[in-house]
Amino acid sequence: MQVQAMSDVHFHCPTHERDIDSGIDVDDETRRRLRLNLVHVPCPWCGRLHRFLLADAKQALPVVPDAPRLWAA
Repeated sequence: MQVQAMSDVHFHCPTHERDIDSGIDVDDETRRRLRLNLVHVPCPWCGRLHRFLLADAKQALPVVPDAPRLWAA
């Protein structure tokens, strides 16, 4: 079984022109398959609930499973 790299899903707040971390991690295959799904994301910048297509997500760096933390928990 092959493990696929997961990526954070980020969107863009049109009001404050800032990135929004949706809290969703998804692999590339799932992102392509579900690209037309509607995602509701609460925005920490303007307080609104934004609606985006998953296809509108910005490319983020992959999340490496079991990677060491950069800060102490």
